[in-house]
Amino acid sequence: MMNAREAARQEEHKRDCLARHLIRQPFSKQRDFLQTMKVKALKQDISRRMREQMAIEIASMEPSLRQLRFRQLEKIASHSQRNYEWYMDIRSRVDSILQPREAEHV
Repeated sequence: MMNAREAARQEEHKRDCLARHLIRQPFSKQRDFLQTMKVKALKQDISRRMREQMAIEIASMEPSLRQLRFRQLEKIASHSQRNYEWYMDIRSRVDSILQPREAEHV
């Protein structure tokens, strides 16, 4: 029988996997999926995890690919204020991931 801690860990893992899956889908599918979610807190949690996963993925790219991805995201960000805030949040997350790495190389 599973204890509460193990159940919570498994739930965290499921949500992270869902977020990783969603960031690989077209934006229209991401939006449609999130719009069907009834529980606002769960929707916000999945959205936050998607941004975290995307930042981790971008931070792990080679610098040239990372800049290319940022240019793609900038293009999307130009469509609305909400998209721009989303882009800036991801950019900030990537920067915070990379800062400790860059400090190690100095």
